[in-house]
Amino acid sequence: LIGLVDLGARPLPPRLAARMQPFHCVDLDDEALRRIYGRILPAFFRHETFGNEIHHLAARDLIAASVSLFGRISTDLAAEVPQPHCLGHMRSLTHLVQGMVHASPKSVLRTRDLVSL
Repeated sequence: LIGLVDLGARPLPPRLAARMQPFHCVDLDDEALRRIYGRILPAFFRHETFGNEIHHLAARDLIAASVSLFGRISTDLAAEVPQPHCLGHMRSLTHLVQGMVHASPKSVLRTRDLVSL
């Protein structure tokens, strides 16, 4: 909420601000992100009727590449963007993985199909 006031939003009335609960978002390192998404995505591809090659790509290389790209964008572009709150949050990576778990075995026949998602 303080960030919103800094961006020019109207300040909250003290009565409303007193009822707000502060929380803290933890910044996860790359290894933690690989571990989290490295369990979600392979479990999906193992559960569905995807081939073994697709499962291994999702488990290893695709998650590592996605987390690496996410980290690079978060650090390299944050200094160049005038409003850094628009990038570098975990929601971006979550949307990427969410898009992959919406894939069907009919749409992903080869590893190239999965990478193109």
